[in-house]
Amino acid sequence: YTFVGDEKRFENICKRELHHFLYDKDESVEIFNFEYTFVSDWDNARPDLFAISKDYKYFAIIEVETSNHPLDRHVIPQMKSLTTSQINFLSEPVFNYLKKHNKKFSEYDFKKFKKMMDEIEPEFIVVTEKYIQEWDLKLSFLDVRYMSLSVYKNNLDEECYSFQSIESKKNNEPINIAWSHNYY
Repeated sequence: YTFVGDEKRFENICKRELHHFLYDKDESVEIFNFEYTFVSDWDNARPDLFAISKDYKYFAIIEVETSNHPLDRHVIPQMKSLTTSQINFLSEPVFNYLKKHNKKFSEYDFKKFKKMMDEIEPEFIVVTEKYIQEWDLKLSFLDVRYMSLSVYKNNLDEECYSFQSIESKKNNEPINIAWSHNYY
């Protein structure tokens, strides 16, 4: 499958299938549409999806991208904006947004949601339709988990998925090393 020029179709597949690959208990995670605008010192950014566990012990902010988007000029700046915004202060507007734009979200309790946002760090995720090693490395420095969800058809014309991900690395800082004669 190719999703270039049709990111929304890929986003719908992610919304339907990613819960299998998030958190420990796959059926306990639900994924919702989420185009809430976050403001940070970098810029404003709008993710695509919001994942939450039914036990309020996990949540993730997910950016769905097609691999033809430029990593350094588009994806990295957007994820810098998301990861540096003050999300924990936005529990009420985020809750209201999710409730307004997702009928099934009305089952969630605001007090438990607020407690989750106050006490639990969100996982930030970028997902593409094919795995690109450079994306994995560069996004890990932002503490963003990168994953790919490739879609194929089998012999019976059924959709099949290939998933690839490495857990995000915590507190890594990129460093530049310069050689000076025979040492660095």
